[in-house]
Amino acid sequence: MTIPEPDLTVTETYNRRIIELRLLHHWTMNTSFTMPGVQIPEVQRIWHTGMVSLALSYPFLLHAIFSLAALHIIRYPDPESPLSIDIYRHYLIAAVNGHRFTLGSLEALSQVDAVHLTSLIISIHLIAELNSGSSGPYKPPTQWLNMATRAGAATNMVCIRKANIQSTFTWATFPPSPHSISRAEVLNRDNISNVGLYNVMERWQGDGDEFPFQETTKAAYEDALAFIGWIELDIRRGLSIHETARRLLAFGHYIIPLFAELVEKGRPRALVILASFFSCFATLGSIWWCEGVANQEVMGIWNILPDNCWKTKMAWAIEKLNLEKEQNYIFENLVSRPSAQGLA
Repeated sequence: MTIPEPDLTVTETYNRRIIELRLLHHWTMNTSFTMPGVQIPEVQRIWHTGMVSLALSYPFLLHAIFSLAALHIIRYPDPESPLSIDIYRHYLIAAVNGHRFTLGSLEALSQVDAVHLTSLIISIHLIAELNSGSSGPYKPPTQWLNMATRAGAATNMVCIRKANIQSTFTWATFPPSPHSISRAEVLNRDNISNVGLYNVMERWQGDGDEFPFQETTKAAYEDALAFIGWIELDIRRGLSIHETARRLLAFGHYIIPLFAELVEKGRPRALVILASFFSCFATLGSIWWCEGVANQEVMGIWNILPDNCWKTKMAWAIEKLNLEKEQNYIFENLVSRPSAQGLA
């Protein structure tokens, strides 16, 4: 039996009550246990019950919960009780609109928590949709990047003002908590060379960037690379898949908005860095909203890079995905690489 679509323009209907009960039940019993960081008891309690209590005061967070539960049901449908994709879209739009409105005027600590958690859920939506089987030429996920950087900047600004308070949901789900690992450690430039990513910053005339680098451009690239290196170092030390997912969702908190602009402009270096970031999703295929994302994004970027020189810079990401054909291509073309001119 197909459940009728709820009318979100009215205050109350029987169908809407039934659907929202179903979505809340699915969230509590299923979806919440697939969220990033659930292996940490404190974080699991937040996803499972804490944020539901908070959502009673913030409708946009409640709509975000309903929308992700709906998407989860649609991805793994019950033939006897299908759910319309329009239901998912209605709640997602309501969540995004409320989130955008509140993002511009963050003050109360509970507002920060609600916006932060909604940001995470919207990020998960956008990541899950990357491998939705859409047709047409590949386009980088600039919508996700722009949303992540804007939300990250706003949350960071308010959390800095509230830094003396350690008991909020934001601190608990922030990967990592600034009370345990410093921003300087995450963005340490040594992370780049320690994982073998420094060659992405090599320069040559006609490489698609201004020559020499503007300092802001260089910082945008290196912040993103350092963040990737920080995660990769801990993956090599045995970081769990749920903690890896939690950290990957923090990308927008650590990169500057200029990086998203460089991706949107199609700068090859920004695209290679983005591919390196998405290659870190390779181990997360057992998490439903990460399934297939690494291959989709890495190969999408591979196919739009302008020349062989830039494809050789994809070696790090291609190796993580163990793509034999592309690895052979890189090896065969390494001999034609231009000589690096060092960092500018």
